[in-house]
Amino acid sequence: QKLRREVEKAKRACRIHYVAGVRVLRLLGSTHATTSVLATRLASSPEQLVERYDELTRKSAETERSVKSLSAEVVALTATTLRARVAVGERVMHLHRAAADADFLKALATALDADLAASAGGGVQGGGLLLVTVGEGVGEGTFFLTGHPALVEAASKGVAATLEGRGGGRSGRF
Repeated sequence: QKLRREVEKAKRACRIHYVAGVRVLRLLGSTHATTSVLATRLASSPEQLVERYDELTRKSAETERSVKSLSAEVVALTATTLRARVAVGERVMHLHRAAADADFLKALATALDADLAASAGGGVQGGGLLLVTVGEGVGEGTFFLTGHPALVEAASKGVAATLEGRGGGRSGRF
């Protein structure tokens, strides 16, 4: 009773990995148990596991692309709403999201850079700040401060202390 597992080419040699004796039965038993569990969880027969895996991988990639596209739409709509607030003179804004990833925050900040960093006469007169908080519970989560670099520099330490957070950043983002 021998079962060859793989052949590996090495320098001037060939390594053959195999199991023999009782280990063959143990390996086949564990492989059968794993296959059975996977077949049950994937609602498939053991013979169709590879096809089912390929199908799920394809659907996952499609879903990921769809989520990315929808996230970009949400960023655009949120940025439009916030631009309207800046246009009527609001200089400090807060936005809370129950869930958002770093890509969402970065895309939102990038979409609003020109509006928030706008300055009149080289000062910070026309600039603004946006504080985005992310999290579901009270006292936990992340925050993101973006806007005119001078305003972010001035406000970041106070915001971090108030929210009991830490962080860093550069060029108008904290």
